[in-house]
Amino acid sequence: MKRVKSSVAFIMLSVLCLGAESGGYRRWLERRDTLMQDKSVARYYTFENVENSRSLVKDLGTDGADLTFVPFRDAKTGEVFDDLKVVEGRWPEKKAVRLDRGWYQGLPSDIKNKEFTVEIWFRKNGPGSIFPRAGKGAYIISAPAGWGAGWRLITEYSPAWLSFDIGIEKNNVRAKSDKMYSDNVWHHAAATWDGREMKLYVDGTMAASKVFAGEYIASKEPFKIGFRSGGSIILDVDEAVIYNRVLSEDEIEKSGRGVSEKDIFSRADALIGKGEYKSARAEYEKLKGLTNYGRELALFNMAESYRMEKDYANAHKTYNEIMNLDKLTDYYRIYCMFLQAEVYLEQKDYVNGRKLYETITKTKGALEDHLFRARLKTADTYRMERNHSRARSIYESLLKKEESSAYPHE
Repeated sequence: MKRVKSSVAFIMLSVLCLGAESGGYRRWLERRDTLMQDKSVARYYTFENVENSRSLVKDLGTDGADLTFVPFRDAKTGEVFDDLKVVEGRWPEKKAVRLDRGWYQGLPSDIKNKEFTVEIWFRKNGPGSIFPRAGKGAYIISAPAGWGAGWRLITEYSPAWLSFDIGIEKNNVRAKSDKMYSDNVWHHAAATWDGREMKLYVDGTMAASKVFAGEYIASKEPFKIGFRSGGSIILDVDEAVIYNRVLSEDEIEKSGRGVSEKDIFSRADALIGKGEYKSARAEYEKLKGLTNYGRELALFNMAESYRMEKDYANAHKTYNEIMNLDKLTDYYRIYCMFLQAEVYLEQKDYVNGRKLYETITKTKGALEDHLFRARLKTADTYRMERNHSRARSIYESLLKKEESSAYPHE
């Protein structure tokens, strides 16, 4: 969980489709009917008719490649986990699916003639039942693996990132965003490739790009939505579209457009850049009444603005306000403690910093990566105090543990 170092790295939120809005659902129905007539739409999945894990997901695009749900089977015990859930989508009238260990699968979907766009509406709800190995992310959508061949959208929690990958021989090319996109909020992701450049968009705005003018390597592996390998996430999927053309930035911006909260964050960022921290905080205050984690993200940015001013008392006060929020997720609680501990370290208050790192190791929902970094940071505090023997003892214990691990921390 990297500390935020400048205004451009502040936590950004494009809150999408808050609340029930029948007008929004009607507009989506119109868009759905338009896409069904669009010959450039190769695959189109809406999940609107899913009843359970046995339901076929119809492909409304030209490929006609329907999807079936595949439950996860434990390789050791043979136990099958049929954990698919049907949930409310972006509107109460719209269905979506919730995936963890299982996935949807269909015929291969390769990039043809180097003209490609994939769009997906997704919502992350925390780490899933299969914890990732070091450096192994959780797939959102892929065809097939995005390594050695095919393409994929993949994400991870520790640290948070989202990437669009195209497989090349024994490797891949990656357009990656390291921003933290909020949980429990619908996000629109789109990826394009025109044979020269890969682009990744999140919520209508370009988040990453990568030059790649090589050849696409096709694969016969199945197309998938959901878990593939590595770790799993609790993933809600509302809609997925694959085009055999490159959508323009205007088209993607229109598809993934959020509401005015995005503008508030943009104004606040500009004020931070000018050093006008008080005015920036006034903008963030407008977001604190939001549901869907607007409060948390606004408060994180307010705390960081105090930190940049070296107003440590108010930074701690704001972090404590976050910790006392109702229904704060385990992930945000741990993230908050890491950030507040770093403030203590800036103050050279190593004792309180260590107390927070110790609390992290005892917090529900802490992953192996959190535990490792909390111990590593604890050792760093002793090194900063020049208590080298205590620091060395912790470093050595961590090293021994990782050397004996089947999946050592990188």
